[in-house]
Formats: sequence, C-alpha cells, structure tokens
Amino acid sequence: MCQMVADRVGANVVAGPVEATALGDAMIQARTHGVPSGDLEALRAHVADALLAGRYAPRTQSSGTRAGSERVRS
Repeated sequence: MCQMVADRVGANVVAGPVEATALGDAMIQARTHGVPSGDLEALRAHVADALLAGRYAPRTQSSGTRAGSERVRS
C-alpha cells in the first residue's frame, strides 16, 4: 500500500514499524524512571536509531499504469 501511495502522489513515503506506538509508550515510561534522558526529540532519535523504517520512492509510471489511472479518474 505504501508503494501505491508513493506512486500515486509522486512523493517519498516513510513507514515506521507497527510497534512504534508501543515502543514510544515504553520509552516515555522508562524516561519517568530516568533510564533514557533528554527531551522528546532525543527519545525519537533513540527510536529512529533502533528501528528500520520502510522507505518508498515513487516509480516512474509505465503506459499501462497511466492507462489504469485514467480509468480510475473517469
């Protein structure tokens, strides 16, 4: 789905892992106990360093894809 969005919009799409919400919650709880220090941006940097994000670049549309897009629009 992310690749379809990138192709359709013509922009790069970055998709994080499905566990991001749970990990963010765990980081905030750990911060209250002084384990990682820093502000919200520092916590986000820790998470970004620890996890891989999916990156999707728009592909050039083939004539078949363009034709399909035209059918969707009409």
